[in-house]
Amino acid sequence: MRHDSDLEIETGMSFHILSWLMHTGRGDDFISNTVLLTNAGAEVLTRTPTGPIVR
Repeated sequence: MRHDSDLEIETGMSFHILSWLMHTGRGDDFISNTVLLTNAGAEVLTRTPTGPIVR
């Protein structure tokens, strides 16, 4: 979604949200979630644990 978009956001729409962690010194990482817009707000549909994954 961009500041200059004319897209009308409506209940029932779903979005793929990416949050980037850049310049960490170990490469770039991102967190990816799918959210559904409901009457009560955004519901995260992703069921993956939200903490860091260390390998």
